[in-house]
Amino acid sequence: MFVAVEFMMTRLFFMKRILIFIVRFVIAILFIICIPYYYSCIYSFTESKSFSGDQFYNPYSNLDDEWLKANFHAHSKLAGGLAHGDNSPNEMLAEYDSIGYDLPCISNYNSIYNSERDLYVSDFEHGFNFGFVHQLVLNRNSSSWFDYPLFQSKHHKQFILNSLKEKDCIVALAHPNFQFGYNEDDVSMLVNYELMEVISRTASSVGRWDEALSSGHAVWAIGNDDSHEVDINSIGVCWTSINVNEKSAKSILKNLKRGRSIATRGWRGQDMQQLKFVNVEDGIMTVGLNKKADSIILKSDAGKTVAFATNDSIISYEIKPENSYVRTEVYETEPWNNYTRMYLNPILRSKTSEFISHTNKAEVSYFWTFLYWLGLFLFQWLLLFAFKRLKMKKIR
Repeated sequence: MFVAVEFMMTRLFFMKRILIFIVRFVIAILFIICIPYYYSCIYSFTESKSFSGDQFYNPYSNLDDEWLKANFHAHSKLAGGLAHGDNSPNEMLAEYDSIGYDLPCISNYNSIYNSERDLYVSDFEHGFNFGFVHQLVLNRNSSSWFDYPLFQSKHHKQFILNSLKEKDCIVALAHPNFQFGYNEDDVSMLVNYELMEVISRTASSVGRWDEALSSGHAVWAIGNDDSHEVDINSIGVCWTSINVNEKSAKSILKNLKRGRSIATRGWRGQDMQQLKFVNVEDGIMTVGLNKKADSIILKSDAGKTVAFATNDSIISYEIKPENSYVRTEVYETEPWNNYTRMYLNPILRSKTSEFISHTNKAEVSYFWTFLYWLGLFLFQWLLLFAFKRLKMKKIR
């Protein structure tokens, strides 16, 4: 009897020791994870407003003849195959070349692939966190590893967007509707980015795009595969077509910033339609295609459908005063393809013929930033106190 009791007491002793070790380990990890959160600030976001004005910005006015097909989100093998994709960069690029892409790009995590191709735009995916809050960064001189590993508020997300921005580079929100990426409040307030990955194999974020547009953010749609392997179901699923006046990286970046692009979901990069024109005259918007489409849908604020045409190549719509923007979706089917859907960038209301990227601002609030740092410091102090308290505790 005495031996059994002694055995149970010894077992309980070691179980408590293991439990305390686990708790202290978790506390230590939390303490370390808190450190990068000091490198941030709290922003005061001014109120976002929908686009307004009697004029319109049309990203497709005076279209050029050249369209380039691009993918800005693909991963190749790194670290001996332990991370990212299953194939080498050359294998990934060759597969895109084989189905007619003009601009396939490698966007490994926090790593820039320097290609010697005649036409290429450097690209990387930023994000090292559990919430999958990721960004695509085009034409930046160097990659960035800094990130907040756990929770990210809109203030952390804004700080990251600001830190990624450099002259002549473009920042896009990657798969915003995936996991804990970007919620509706985020996209209605965040500034200092130009593009949104509206469609990809990973997530459809059309709703997030409409929320941003409805809040007065002139962000343009791109479509990407987010491919990690050479596979028929991974390559050529979503792509971006860019209207350019010359085949050069400079022209590509310039026209991406101005919204002269189309995001498409389909099969193996096969274009089933071609945009001929988008005109706005006397408040009437007209979209013309090269052939009849199954359906052409015009959508406005909050994604509301305002016009619809079937088996036609042209659609017209008189823009109403309540329409701050109008965008076009083109739906097409063929026996060899389930469907193809094209997402055109919107016509925006404006006080001039140009557009304002964001109708609100994000300015640093020094008072709230100080309180944020103070609260973070107190939280770490409590963690340290608990860590030491557990160390001093005697086990009986």
